[in-house]
Amino acid sequence: MRKLKTLLQFNIFYYILVLIAFIYVFIYVKMYELSNIYELDENEFILTVEEFNIDGDKLSFEFKENLVGIYYIKTEEEKNNIDFCLNDKLYLKGKLELPSNNTIMN
Repeated sequence: MRKLKTLLQFNIFYYILVLIAFIYVFIYVKMYELSNIYELDENEFILTVEEFNIDGDKLSFEFKENLVGIYYIKTEEEKNNIDFCLNDKLYLKGKLELPSNNTIMN
């Protein structure tokens, strides 16, 4: 017990502890950085629905994989048959495109 007390009195112990904490956080952030696992030339995806919205004939998605999707509904029957919930995994075929740059200044 006496050795622990003398060890805790040294400031270098706290510096080492803070350094280890910073290294751990840096490694953790780099390992779990949000990134897209898909390439631009792929056309088949399995994505998890995080949010969706139906506005007229436009169905828009936000996925947990850091992607956004848009689908235009063709018929009223197709609109009535939409059956999925949040956190559902969807198998989709489509085309990836990079978003365009901001066209309005500021």
